Amino acid sequence: MRSDILNSAIHGVIHIGIVGGGNISETHARAAREIEGVEIAAIQGRNQHKSARLGQLYGGAVYEDFERFLEHRPMSMVAIGSPSGLHAEQGIAAARHGLNVLVEKPIEITTARIAWRLIWSGLKS
Repeated sequence: MRSDILNSAIHGVIHIGIVGGGNISETHARAAREIEGVEIAAIQGRNQHKSARLGQLYGGAVYEDFERFLEHRPMSMVAIGSPSGLHAEQGIAAARHGLNVLVEKPIEITTARIAWRLIWSGLKS
């Protein structure tokens, strides 16, 4: 765990971004809302209708553009709930923006290679 997210947890609120507008993203949003000290900062999805619905239900700014979403602050971590084929690219981009990344399922067949890229991206930020 990075010190920025630990400091946020000790001194206030952890601001989380949710990637995707589907069922798993809603599960992440619902869980985040139930944890004391966690706020949903932003939601990003390609389907603006679904993302807007999550924003209305759980709060947070809504973005269609992924790069603009990554620039949102305050935000210290992202939970990726987009289609599996986007996980690696989105996780690496988030790590390069200095964000902690939660990805629940295998991100592609060459998981070890992608995991190394995710770790390396986080170390470089």
